[in-house]
Amino acid sequence: MRPLALASLLTACSGAASELGDPPDEPPARPAETAATEAAPRDVPQNVFEGDSQGCSNVVAFRATSDGTQYAVVQLDERKLALQAGEARTVDLGTSPEGVAVFVDVYARALEGGAAYCSDDRTEEPPRTRWSAEAGKLTIELAADPDARAATAPTYRATLRLETVHFTSPEGGFAVVVPSIVIAGVRVGWLPG
Repeated sequence: MRPLALASLLTACSGAASELGDPPDEPPARPAETAATEAAPRDVPQNVFEGDSQGCSNVVAFRATSDGTQYAVVQLDERKLALQAGEARTVDLGTSPEGVAVFVDVYARALEGGAAYCSDDRTEEPPRTRWSAEAGKLTIELAADPDARAATAPTYRATLRLETVHFTSPEGGFAVVVPSIVIAGVRVGWLPG
């Protein structure tokens, strides 16, 4: 085959304009674009979580989007992780560490103050979708709580920083990267309610 003919054939196969014909009207969709268009926008985690933050239990902390329809949630087993007040720890979420769960719950409508996470009386509807963290970094800082009420069931102030977290869709195969979520100074530990 002559060099010019081979170059024309390669150009035609790549979809670029050539003397062999015009390129296809639309390039084929990439898998990420296809998955994004299949999910309704309200079912995909937002990039910014700047709403209310709360915490409870040993250790549950969350932060809402500004519209209150999505919650980034961090659940930690304080004993399995041997967390101590006054120390910081960084966790690689890609290793699926035992005692750590990070996810985003997407609801059909705004929740009232995160009642789905820190109340024994859970009357809120379940989330429409839950996106699980498959990669990223979590930094955990526990500090003594100056307002702690009981030494037998202490509370702490937790600051949790999530960086470059890849949240995977419930069906798998599609991920959304959220650059940063900060849950700062929330009270965690045993709390009645």
